[in-house]
Amino acid sequence: MKMQRGVIIIADISGYTNFVKMHAISMLHAEWVLSELMKVLTSSFTPPVTLNKLEGDAALFFAPFKEGEEMAAIEKITKQAILAYQEFKRTRDSFLNSNICICGACLGMKNLTIKIVLCLGDTVEKKLLGKKELSGNVVIIAHRLLKNSIQTHEYILMDNHFYEHAKITFGHEAKMQNEMVDGYGETPVCFFDGEMLDSIIEKLPPSRRSIFRGFYQIFRVQYFMLRRGMGLLKKQAFTNLVAHK
Repeated sequence: MKMQRGVIIIADISGYTNFVKMHAISMLHAEWVLSELMKVLTSSFTPPVTLNKLEGDAALFFAPFKEGEEMAAIEKITKQAILAYQEFKRTRDSFLNSNICICGACLGMKNLTIKIVLCLGDTVEKKLLGKKELSGNVVIIAHRLLKNSIQTHEYILMDNHFYEHAKITFGHEAKMQNEMVDGYGETPVCFFDGEMLDSIIEKLPPSRRSIFRGFYQIFRVQYFMLRRGMGLLKKQAFTNLVAHK
């Protein structure tokens, strides 16, 4: 058992819950889309941030740091969180722009959004069945903040402790409000919604539509389905893709 101070990061993909209920026949295409977007999120974070585990449609990361390294670490983590948001949207929009498939999963990609939660605090790391598990108040609070009163599904949300160090990197003032966190009461948080983030981040030019990209995307999906059918790939445990075995 080891106690560490650091940042808990949760990147959660939203938008498939109702979509999957309507388009169960498209499960494998939806699984491919989520798998590719999850790869983009996990590759956007680099040390000191490490992936702790995948939790359905979300990824849990942890970034520990030593005394005196807090400011430098949080600056780096903030830039990576912004990059993850940007790369998620760029990849999703690229898939949409290249899409020539008319199945529900491919047409419904436009509904997918990303929310990122960052909380600073002390954690306890312990090994269970050979795997590292994180516990502590900051871990619980980060997860419970995913259920909040923010009226959008696309944002970067931070607790006050993290934002106090990160606001210089953002260069803009975040929105502030209190959230009722089960078991912890009223908790002050700061966040940038999608509209605010899009105004902060330099906009990338949209990818060009082409038949070649469309057929290449279909090939990637079909290749994924072939490997899944042959048992070469395990089914991803995405929360909202429970209807397909």
